[in-house]
Amino acid sequence: MSHPRGEFNVPITFRQVKDRVFFRSVVGPKRIFLSRATLVIVPVLLTEHWRDQIDMHVEMEGLKVLRLFSHDDLPDTPLQLATEYDIIIIPFDIIAGLHNEILQGMPLLLKVHFYRVIVDEGHRISSSHVSNFGIGCDKLKTDIRRVMTGTPTPYTPRTDVDHLYSLLTFVRDEAYGLDKDAWRVGIRDPYMRYRTESLDRLSRLLESIMIRADKSILRAKCHVRNIFLNFSADTAESYNGLIRMGKINLITSDWFDEGHEQSLLNKRNKGPASTFVSNLRKACCFGGSMEVKFYRNDVVDMLLLLRDK
Repeated sequence: MSHPRGEFNVPITFRQVKDRVFFRSVVGPKRIFLSRATLVIVPVLLTEHWRDQIDMHVEMEGLKVLRLFSHDDLPDTPLQLATEYDIIIIPFDIIAGLHNEILQGMPLLLKVHFYRVIVDEGHRISSSHVSNFGIGCDKLKTDIRRVMTGTPTPYTPRTDVDHLYSLLTFVRDEAYGLDKDAWRVGIRDPYMRYRTESLDRLSRLLESIMIRADKSILRAKCHVRNIFLNFSADTAESYNGLIRMGKINLITSDWFDEGHEQSLLNKRNKGPASTFVSNLRKACCFGGSMEVKFYRNDVVDMLLLLRDK
């Protein structure tokens, strides 16, 4: 018997009904929140640097910045994430963790369509595109994608061009990033055969998508001056403390060591000696101190140990 809309009226079991309802609940429409925020993905060590640069070049309270260090720092709802911030600084490992979150449901970061996504040290995408980090970056929703890097490809003869394709895919380059066959036929294969037309195509491609900051131009506008600053009290204390530690080590390391094997003055210990000198130079540039406590029992035990030897 036919259905009025032309469908067949086929009896279904309760199990089939459950499956259909479950299927619809999984693939149904998802609410995506549009945001004016820029998502900046950085190595964890650069989160402070980005915040410092924003504070330096932007008027106080000019931008609302959210700085994340772990997944626990994320807002509770996607609405907060989408509407309450202008810039969101997020470390690599949170983006890499999106892969596991996708397996469990819709991650918070994927419920927001960001205005712009910037990946600092973006060459990490090309070296890990098949890893969780590359997958996480690719899943983010945005219409503007930017990569910042000083080394877009590693220096590996004949294979360095392969690393560009991952970056082109991330930025959604219309000519080659969305069509792997076009990349392979137009650039990669001719490049591997040393065909000159591949270099022409590659040059035109890079000119159209890349903004290159030439350091020689920047250097011409800079004025470098050396300024010697007097020691502060903390810097002097730190420096003198390091000197005292070096003197003590030079003396105590020679006790019961006829061959001077443990001394920093031994040529075999050139590495530790260089480290000590480097630390001494750094102590001239900044100061810090830590209170050191000596316990009487420890001192007595050491003296008894030396006496027995």
